[in-house]
Parts: sequence; C-alpha cells; structure tokens
Amino acid sequence: MLTFFELLGRVFAASLDGVLAASTPASIIALAGMAGAIGLVAVVAAAGLTSVAALAASLRIRARLERPIEPADKSAMLRQSDPDADGRPRPRAPGLSLRTA
Repeated sequence: MLTFFELLGRVFAASLDGVLAASTPASIIALAGMAGAIGLVAVVAAAGLTSVAALAASLRIRARLERPIEPADKSAMLRQSDPDADGRPRPRAPGLSLRTA
C-alpha cells in the first residue's frame, strides 16, 4: 500500500511539474491516470463497505430467526378482561387520547 502512495505521489509531482511549466500530453495523461486510480480505489472501498454492511445485516437477521416466535400466553390475556370482585372490568393500561375537532 505504501508503494501505491509513493507511486501516486510521484505521478502527482510529475504531472504538476508538467502543468506548471508547460502543458504536455504526458502530464495530462498522468493527471487522468491519477484521477482514474483514485476513482478505482474509491469504488473498491465502497464495494467492500457495502459487502461488510450486507454481511452484518444478514447475521443480525439470522440471529433473530434462530429464536422461534412463542405464542402469547392466552390465560394471561383472558385474565386481563375478567371482571374484578365488584363486577367492574379490570383497569387497562392508559392509552393516548385522540383529540376531537
């Protein structure tokens, strides 16, 4: 990786030397090659990041699917709707009250 950066620096220095002195075809080709190399590294890095993110998401989903969904406890649900000793319905959790216009 260090050799890539060294090569990139040398190409950049050579292209700037050519651009500042006189615009030659070699310096323009060097600048285009440097831009292409940077773009290629960016595309490879983005593809690697995307694949790592997809792998992490699939592992998260797999862990969730390994645990089976358990059915709700029906007796607890039925007990909530049973009346209390006075015959009144048992209190429920408070809900959001909707505003009326």
